[in-house]
Amino acid sequence: MDDEEIPAAGFELDHRTCLVLLVSERVGRLVEGSPTLAVTPVRYSVTGDRVSVVGIDGGLPPGRSGDRIVMEVDGIDEQRQVGWSVVVRGYLETSASGDQLDITELALTGRWVRGSYRVPPSDDRGYL
Repeated sequence: MDDEEIPAAGFELDHRTCLVLLVSERVGRLVEGSPTLAVTPVRYSVTGDRVSVVGIDGGLPPGRSGDRIVMEVDGIDEQRQVGWSVVVRGYLETSASGDQLDITELALTGRWVRGSYRVPPSDDRGYL
């Protein structure tokens, strides 16, 4: 996408665009609320309209079948100062194979944003 194609302000993303963006990343943050809120980094995959999660170490993330969850995934293009965030809401369900958790009853929301200023690169040089 060229700079001219990227709007200067943020805007909401539709369901299909959220799925396309989710496919471009592999790691998100799963928030599971029982008994207390827990935020866990997870690996995930998208197949059609289904999102499946596993722990970073390959094991199952915290949570049980039927738990309501939220998962958040970001993508950032430092060069063009643009980014997006997709929030996945749904319920956990143990997969048929038992080695991952599927997120069912998906509700996806997303937002695309563009920075209005340039951030200096992170290096050892000083900036005024």
